[in-house]
Amino acid sequence: MNFNYFRMYAYIKSIPKGGLKAVLWTDALQLCIMIAGIYVVLIYGTIEQGGFSNVWEANKLSGRLDFME
Repeated sequence: MNFNYFRMYAYIKSIPKGGLKAVLWTDALQLCIMIAGIYVVLIYGTIEQGGFSNVWEANKLSGRLDFME
């Protein structure tokens, strides 16, 4: 009987450490995926519009670059 209590205690003590480690790895992976997604959208959108100068000009004409007004 004592061995089962020891095993339960060991499991309970190890769950928070492993769980937190898993959460940190998952968050790090999610961050990498999100940053990669942002770059993909920026690059793909810029290519679709014909280059950065066209994107800049379209934003300028629509008033999106007027931050102080």
